[in-house]
Amino acid sequence: MKAEEIEEEYRAITFVLASFWDYGEWARQELIEARVVKYRSLLEEDKKLIPWFQGHLKALEYCISKNEIFFRRVVSKVAREWVPESLLDKELWQKSTVVGFERVKSVLLQLNREWSEASQKERAESFGKILGYLDQNYKNKKRRQNMDVLVPGVGLSRLSLDIIQRGFRCQGNEFSYFMLIVSNYILNCSNIKNEFEIYPFLHRFSNQISRKYQIRKVLVPDINASEVLKDLREIQKIDAQNLMSICSGSFIDLYGPNYGIKDSDFYDKFKESSFEFRASNEEKFDIIITSFFIDTSANIFEYVKAIKWSLKPDGVWINFGPLLWHYEQEEDTFTVAEFEDCKKNKQVPMKGLELTREDLLQCIKSMGFEFKVYENNVETTYGNDGVNSGKVLAEWVYRCEFWVCNKKKPAASDLPFYR
Repeated sequence: MKAEEIEEEYRAITFVLASFWDYGEWARQELIEARVVKYRSLLEEDKKLIPWFQGHLKALEYCISKNEIFFRRVVSKVAREWVPESLLDKELWQKSTVVGFERVKSVLLQLNREWSEASQKERAESFGKILGYLDQNYKNKKRRQNMDVLVPGVGLSRLSLDIIQRGFRCQGNEFSYFMLIVSNYILNCSNIKNEFEIYPFLHRFSNQISRKYQIRKVLVPDINASEVLKDLREIQKIDAQNLMSICSGSFIDLYGPNYGIKDSDFYDKFKESSFEFRASNEEKFDIIITSFFIDTSANIFEYVKAIKWSLKPDGVWINFGPLLWHYEQEEDTFTVAEFEDCKKNKQVPMKGLELTREDLLQCIKSMGFEFKVYENNVETTYGNDGVNSGKVLAEWVYRCEFWVCNKKKPAASDLPFYR
């Protein structure tokens, strides 16, 4: 990597570290201070109507402190592994912002979804469909050890762990350093089941039936990764050393084809290391699994091309998730992409290519995939309170797509970049 690329990467990492470290201070200001002022502004007769209010603020303060302890433990351990010693001084880190803190809030909810016992049902509805297909269709456990699985958008890596627990080799891919750093900590630095106490719902004030649901404790992780690896070695007699890996970066930049995709913020066609890595991934994977992932794309065609490029001939693409296109409501979010008519890069809105289910399925078929299994309207939640599901006044229920496709062998009539 060039010096400027290394500096840019460290800026991104220290921004994440600062966001985790400063979370407590921000949360107190965000959740406590405004409510203290609001309470003081009330008439005495109104204060008497909510005698519990100040006690609830103390409970929120306790929840914030527990979240803060967890994130500072993460930073204290991970910082030395992710940045050079010269950057361990927090004064040299990028300054935290509200954008970063919003992502920290998302990590709390993701920890609950992926690594808590309370979310077993939610995981069973989504991960369970995927894992069930693997269990039913790849029963030869010795063969699994020679099969490569790719999971883009792997989040906090629970799905990867569940996959290697079944004896497959699994590589996760994740773009967010927020997710990468916390998943690294959970997988490598936690040795006790339910070791950490967090409060992922304390930021939710609206649509609550009871205050107790807002301040519910969640213990993570519900499974010890080191015990999983030990079980593979000692009981299943599987060499677990190289079963699991993770690559950070843009999915299309790391796994897309070396042609047929335009240069952009998410795909560098001129960077030699990216070119070589993409080349090494051509027809490498037996299975690619996308879970709540494909609707994160600004250009779904690029995702499908990357999946096809990285799959072996007759390889399998398993998908589960909704079509809640992430950039549909983004008014001021742009990327830079190459324009063919002038051979220059220009700003392009991230939104603008939100396909219907009908259109998407037809495009996938046209790009060289054959559907073997297809279900729609599979209902599930995402990031909900598993213990108190149904006990809030509003919660999202997604109607998801589940499919299994095979990558067809190329025909002479195929366009070159769809081969």
